[in-house]
Amino acid sequence: SALTRIHNRLNPADGHVLFTVHDSIVLEVRLEVLPQVLSLIREEMEENLPFQIDVPIVAEAELGPNWGDVQVIQ
Repeated sequence: SALTRIHNRLNPADGHVLFTVHDSIVLEVRLEVLPQVLSLIREEMEENLPFQIDVPIVAEAELGPNWGDVQVIQ
């Protein structure tokens, strides 16, 4: 699954998976490596699918110090 692949590819010094909620994966990531980690996550969630599909899959990302203060990031 994408969750397992993200966990296996993520350098523990850069961040880690905290938990999942429904169809979301919550991670704790150092801000200095956020662009690289976002790229890794999007690659695993959007491109490395175990099946062929004709519609695009888009992974959305949000950033914040807590769940009450998250904002969508590009």
